[in-house]
Amino acid sequence: MNRQHTMDLDCLSIINLLDSDRPVFFCAPMVRYSKLAFRQLVRKYNCHVCYTPMIFASCFLQSDCARDADFTTSSSDRPLVVQFAASCASDFAKASEMLLRYVDGIDLNCGCPQRRVRAKCCGSSLLDQPDRISDIVRQTRQRVGDRLSLSIKIRLQDDLRKTVDLCRKAEAAGVSYLVVHGRTPAQKHDPVDIECFRIVKSSIRIPVVANGDIFSLNDAHRVSTKTGVDGVMSARGLLHNPALYTGAVDTPVECIKDWVEIALTSGVGFSLFHHHLSYMIDRQLPKCEKRIFNRFGTVPAVVEYLHDNFGINFFDSCFWLFIFKLHLASSVLSSSVCFSHPVSLTFYCFLSRMKCIRFETVLWQCFGIVAMLLGVCLSLNVKGAIRNNNRAPFKLLSKFAFQKTDPADVERTSGFIFGNVTSDVPLMSSNTSGSYFVLMDSSNYWAMAKIKNYEDEVCESILAGVSKTGFDRRCFPHGVQDFFRRVPCEKGKLCDEEDDPSNVIACHQFTFRVQDTLRPRFWYLLFVDCYLNSTCRWVRNRDRPSLRYDIWLVNGHPNWSSQNPFEHQFSVDQQDLFEICLVAVVIYIIVTILQAKAFNERRRLIDAMLLLVVLFKVCQYAFSLVHYSFFAASGHTLDHLLAIGEVCYMLSDSMMVLLIIFIAKVITEVLFTRLPGAVNEPIMETWPGWLMLIVRVVGMSWFLSTVRQSLKRAISNCHHFREEDERKAMFLLHFGSGYLVWFIYIPVLGTISLKIPVMWRRKVITGITSCRCCSYRSYA
Repeated sequence: MNRQHTMDLDCLSIINLLDSDRPVFFCAPMVRYSKLAFRQLVRKYNCHVCYTPMIFASCFLQSDCARDADFTTSSSDRPLVVQFAASCASDFAKASEMLLRYVDGIDLNCGCPQRRVRAKCCGSSLLDQPDRISDIVRQTRQRVGDRLSLSIKIRLQDDLRKTVDLCRKAEAAGVSYLVVHGRTPAQKHDPVDIECFRIVKSSIRIPVVANGDIFSLNDAHRVSTKTGVDGVMSARGLLHNPALYTGAVDTPVECIKDWVEIALTSGVGFSLFHHHLSYMIDRQLPKCEKRIFNRFGTVPAVVEYLHDNFGINFFDSCFWLFIFKLHLASSVLSSSVCFSHPVSLTFYCFLSRMKCIRFETVLWQCFGIVAMLLGVCLSLNVKGAIRNNNRAPFKLLSKFAFQKTDPADVERTSGFIFGNVTSDVPLMSSNTSGSYFVLMDSSNYWAMAKIKNYEDEVCESILAGVSKTGFDRRCFPHGVQDFFRRVPCEKGKLCDEEDDPSNVIACHQFTFRVQDTLRPRFWYLLFVDCYLNSTCRWVRNRDRPSLRYDIWLVNGHPNWSSQNPFEHQFSVDQQDLFEICLVAVVIYIIVTILQAKAFNERRRLIDAMLLLVVLFKVCQYAFSLVHYSFFAASGHTLDHLLAIGEVCYMLSDSMMVLLIIFIAKVITEVLFTRLPGAVNEPIMETWPGWLMLIVRVVGMSWFLSTVRQSLKRAISNCHHFREEDERKAMFLLHFGSGYLVWFIYIPVLGTISLKIPVMWRRKVITGITSCRCCSYRSYA
């Protein structure tokens, strides 16, 4: 747990607040949004009680890393309620006990309708299990006593009588107060029926807090007056206007300025910083200005925009930051495009005061270069178009290996696929129109790839596997996996399947989250030219518009792309390749220098040939290094550089074969002690692989024939020059047997490599190949 101060102080009781005559104003739990920085902001504007984002109790118990990531507070962050999602009474009770000193209340989430939460038997799935809720409350109350308020947050059930019965059982189990969201789990943004609040309030004796459609102070007073509830809670209303409870209609300029200052001093990531600002100024900007603001990728650019369009002066705050917050120099605000920093912002403000050239025209490039040096990257970026004349029922867009998810740090270790997919032709409103993006694991993909019959029934065949576990609101309501996105999406809006906008990466239309706690796996993103008809059967879509897509695939949340850009942002099978190539380039450069020195001293053909071999290896790894660096920075590959690197590899290997044969023919002294071989990526299952083996065997036969002839000549001359020729014969014997291993090493390693899992094969072979520099050094 990350705490800014020790909190051994008397705090206001939430129950005492609820017993007062005035309604109590709550900030709702919002995943990723209601964190410490935002709570500090809304408390400045008449918000009485704040909730943390929902935390899974089981993950919270597992490690310090998860607790630091999920729970952060300070001495001024009171009264505070932490909300847990739990299906196990012991997990909820233990997690609550850990936070006794740092919070004023514990809340059990019984209303979250998200699939990933329901799949763990948490959230709204508990609404049908009132006895389990009562057991969780009872055990927790026994464990923590009366030191904390204990509440549950629920949604309505279709039968309101069941909701009232659940509330009464929770009251009997020891709940301090209830938070009621005025919608059912199936309702998204339907209007709230405030009459339900009055019915629940009149049915129980404990305080009730109303949640839903609180977008102004008038809404809060209206709901409180009409229903008699003891408090009101707002979520989206506070996101759009953190000063809502003061009576402000729109976000005041002073509130925006406070948020920028709080975010900078708290080290808030740029994505979250920018997203909050987008909400705050959303109602005050026309659509064209919103698009401009959403494209900003640096804090100075955002500050400049706010200064020019809202008249907000950040200069004094900047110098205050520079003087009093210099210790934040190690904290950066990162995004998928660039980094920024309080000190950088201060320098920008200083230039503005001096009437220097505008930041966007000159210094943006400098920040971009610094960002590149710090390793900002997004990994694989897939762009393209799908024409409406495509005859195949599916198209593979990308194959990507996602890492194993750490339950203690889900956000940083999950896989993410996000992007935009649009069409010039508007998407019909019918639920059965459009085609689909489908996410498949390896087993489902290879089973589908075997299907060759492209008749009308092919859609049912290729999607049979994912349909068993995938979720669709209309056709597969009991599915637990998020595999489908209907495309194209309407321009400027989220895709239909995105039922929770907070789960979508900013400025994109859809997001897949890949969480696999068992092992890393390859996943396949496909465009499927099929749709679900009125009877929920997959059928071919013969009349669809052309699509354009722009998709990113990453390991780890984009907000954390700077943590280890050459690990988390690469497909698992390509992780570590940049480091291997970097080390290989450095070592081969050293070997090249040594070999150049040897060639300069001896001036022999053998030294010149070996120098060329080493130079080709330097070129091979240098081109690969440039490719991986460019890939990390832009998400795009430089395939022509990889091809040139492969040519350099083949030239190096061919030159090495000729060099060994030449040595066997003309050698008169021992030049080598050891020269292990190298192998490219295993392609032993293809005809190029077999052809390579044939060429290798021919070269090996040539080598053995040459060694045999040289050995015969040395033995036949032993009677005349016994000492010298015996030494030569002994060398040829060892040389031939040693480098026979070099030749046969390729097919042996190629065969063994087929047994290495594909996920690790490329890294293992590349690492072995790079070790060849040792043999070159032995000769140099």
